[in-house]
Amino acid sequence: MAKFSVGGEEDGEDGSSTSSPRAKRKRTSFRINAVVNFPRHNQRCEEGEEQGFDYCKEETASDEEQRKRHRIDGIEEQVEEDGTENALCSVKSCSRNVKENGSISMFLIDPEVLDCSICCEPLSVPIFQCENGHIACSSCCNKLKNRCATCSWPIGYNRCRAVEKVLESIKLPCKQSKYGCKEMVSYGSESDHEKKCLHAPCKCPLPDCNFVASSKQLSLHFSSKHTDSAISFQFSSSFTICLNANDNYRVLQEQGDGILFILSNSFDHLGNAVKVCCLRPPSLKEAFSYDLRVETQDLSLVLQSSMKNIQSSSDCCPSTRFLLIPRDLFSSSGMIKLNICIWQNTGAPP
Repeated sequence: MAKFSVGGEEDGEDGSSTSSPRAKRKRTSFRINAVVNFPRHNQRCEEGEEQGFDYCKEETASDEEQRKRHRIDGIEEQVEEDGTENALCSVKSCSRNVKENGSISMFLIDPEVLDCSICCEPLSVPIFQCENGHIACSSCCNKLKNRCATCSWPIGYNRCRAVEKVLESIKLPCKQSKYGCKEMVSYGSESDHEKKCLHAPCKCPLPDCNFVASSKQLSLHFSSKHTDSAISFQFSSSFTICLNANDNYRVLQEQGDGILFILSNSFDHLGNAVKVCCLRPPSLKEAFSYDLRVETQDLSLVLQSSMKNIQSSSDCCPSTRFLLIPRDLFSSSGMIKLNICIWQNTGAPP
């Protein structure tokens, strides 16, 4: 790992902070583990030929090693000045972490250096700079009517290609990597990936348990730790449960795959709103449907609906797709029998 200490001050401004129309938000200093892809030698040769440069001189193994050593020594000298022992150790391992495709892993100490100093949001292409070198994102250039917030020089006409190249080269691990996601995400697009990440964590539905993991790991956890806390059933087979009017929810678990479902029971002035949700990432396609029935001698209530995916039992809100059960259908002891059938959308309901 190579650790690069990046300062947040503008070059040539005496280290003093500059004022901007909007106060920069305070962020706790943390490290971003990123992979930067540098072009390989052959790629530079091809690009050089197109521009009239001769980059294709033969380079011996010793020359290549000397060039790498020179780059690492330069970084070590800078880190030694900072007096950070851990950083020095990380830099010394840099030569061993250079991948065959030319990419290197490194630490970015100050993540704010990649934020727009005006809106404080992550920089994204296109990026513009004024003649003094101050940069801003395109939306801020328009809001400021193409006047630099730092020096008032014109901005929004000259692209900052160097910073754009850096941003395009940075890849970050997904925040859900500890839950199984192996995607490397481009800088600035983390939120877009999180919305569709298939490894978003789910929370154990029991109130006294704080276990959080992928939906698959959660199913295994519930099977081993809370065996008696769920109602077991099989897909495409009807089963009956007795629901108390005061129950907030009941946990259902399929016998074969171990997938967890939440039967939510909410109180309304007209009765009880009941629905079923599946504990899995919302980014996954809705793969299940269910049939919910309440039958008495006088009437029959039926709800047949697709099933929403949720990450926590509290997300199973009866805003849509629920069965409203009038209170007078509950027994004097506050109980009612529900007939439920859950099936996968690839099949058909019984």
